[in-house]
Amino acid sequence: MSDTSNRGKLSQFIQTKWSNENDNGRNPYCQWHFEDIIKETVTNCSVCMDSRPIYRNNVDVIPIGVHLQAVTKEKSLFNVFLPNIDPNIVIDYKKCTFKPKK
Repeated sequence: MSDTSNRGKLSQFIQTKWSNENDNGRNPYCQWHFEDIIKETVTNCSVCMDSRPIYRNNVDVIPIGVHLQAVTKEKSLFNVFLPNIDPNIVIDYKKCTFKPKK
């Protein structure tokens, strides 16, 4: 019998609203922007997507960003790095703490 106690833990991570959503127009190239490209494309053909959190080192709890890549059989849709930041917040990636910028 296989051990499933850690299943899914590596694929879940903290991502800022600025990085993930458009956050009231502050980041038009957020993750949602690229997911919309996939939604538009998948109506006509298959899309293969890869999303990976990128950590600066082994002690960081929060990733510094996300690598997103999507391709179809015919072409590459995108291959981007999305920084896991917020211009109004100081993030300690090692301690998993957040403070408003002064």
